[in-house]
Amino acid sequence: MLRLSRLRLFRVCLNEATDTNNWEAICRRCGECCFEKKLDNKGTVLTTRVPCRFLDIHSRACRVYPQRFQVEEDCIKLTPDNLPELDWLPTSCAYRKYLDPAR
Repeated sequence: MLRLSRLRLFRVCLNEATDTNNWEAICRRCGECCFEKKLDNKGTVLTTRVPCRFLDIHSRACRVYPQRFQVEEDCIKLTPDNLPELDWLPTSCAYRKYLDPAR
């Protein structure tokens, strides 16, 4: 039986997940990332109670999901490359948990 190191196994899983369908499947559709953010006087990013205008607050689904980057300039595409920089994502975010299971 072939044994992969944890790092190698992580890279294999990450490469599989970066396929668009697999990557999208990681999301729990909580909508937490779709609420407006603001900076406090210390530079900390705070999530407001104001949702994106396209977020259905009951289903937590984006009403324009396929076109979200074209119709909302502030919508950020979450990728394995930019996720570590997006420290405003909640710790409960499935993408963050996927990339850092220790969280």
